[in-house]
Amino acid sequence: EKVIYPHQGYFKVLGAFGLSILVVLIFHFLWNYLSFTTPYGVLKFQLKEWDILILLILNLLLSCLIEEIIFRGYFQEEVKRLSLHIPSTLSIFYQILIPALLFSLMHIFKMGPNCLIILIPGFVFGLLKFYSDNIYASVGSHLVFNVYYGLLLSPPF
Repeated sequence: EKVIYPHQGYFKVLGAFGLSILVVLIFHFLWNYLSFTTPYGVLKFQLKEWDILILLILNLLLSCLIEEIIFRGYFQEEVKRLSLHIPSTLSIFYQILIPALLFSLMHIFKMGPNCLIILIPGFVFGLLKFYSDNIYASVGSHLVFNVYYGLLLSPPF
């Protein structure tokens, strides 16, 4: 029986958060360097908006979990299964790249051609899933990434 989410301990999840912070900083630098048009701004929450903040956090948690289950839990495992006949190094590359590319393309409706920059965090999420052999690390990393940009980027409304 195939187990997608074995318990690996807290060390790998905490390591994923540390790596996530590094990825966010690199991504932030690239975003600024490539001068994408999304405006920056820190959202200011007032006390009466805590209910909105709680809903935002729940949404982030659920969207991160669902996206990681789909792209790393399902697609990455399927690519792994389908690439058993090719050399190991190439198989690992495909296992990480193909779900990252699909994940990036999923963002095309919101970001247009700029969605290709999402390959960077998608590739890192795939690496975390591959090396930890569970999606907890990639979910944690995805959550850190989304919260950072959710608080940094000004919403369109």
